[in-house]
Amino acid sequence: TVEDLENGQLPQYDIYVMNADGSNKTLILKHNDEILSINDPMFSPDGSRIIFEARLDEDGNHGIPVYNIFSIKPDGSDLKRITQNDGETDLLPQYSPDGKKICYYTYKWENGQHTKQIRIANPDGSNEKVISEFPWETNPSWVPSCEKSNLEFNVYNTSFNVADYLTPCITRVYCSSNVY
Repeated sequence: TVEDLENGQLPQYDIYVMNADGSNKTLILKHNDEILSINDPMFSPDGSRIIFEARLDEDGNHGIPVYNIFSIKPDGSDLKRITQNDGETDLLPQYSPDGKKICYYTYKWENGQHTKQIRIANPDGSNEKVISEFPWETNPSWVPSCEKSNLEFNVYNTSFNVADYLTPCITRVYCSSNVY
C-alpha cells in the first residue's frame, strides 16, 4: 500500500492465476512470514510449474533484501525451493523455451561492492553453471531464434549516471550450445 511505502516497507505480492479475460482469479501462493513477497512469476513452457523469485527475511543481511528462486504447480501444490540462501540474491528466473534449463542472475554485496553473475541450471536448481561474471550484466532472458534458443542479457555501462545505467549499452547473446 502507499502507507507501507511511506513507512519504508517494501510491497508484498502474491501469485494468482486466471483466465485470459481476467475471470476465475485464483490465489496460488500468498506471502507469509518466510516468503515476504513473490515477484516475476513465469510458467514453464509445458505449463506444469510456475517459477518465481521470493523476497525472504532480511535479518542477517544488513537490511538488504535477499531473494531466492522457488517453483510451484499452478494448482498451488508442491512448492519447491530452487536456490538456497547463500547470501546472494537470485533474480529474474526464466525457463528456456524447451523447459530444460532456467537462467537467472545473482548479486551479492560485500564490503560496499557488489558482484553479479548470470547463471543457468536445471529447473530443479541442479547443475548450476556461472556463465558470466561481469559486474553489470543483468536481466537474462531466452530469445527463440530460427533453430536454436539463445540466452540474451544486458550489459550496463559501469558509470553511475542514471541515464547510462537504465540504458543497455551492449546486449550479449550466447548460443544455447555454448551454455547447455
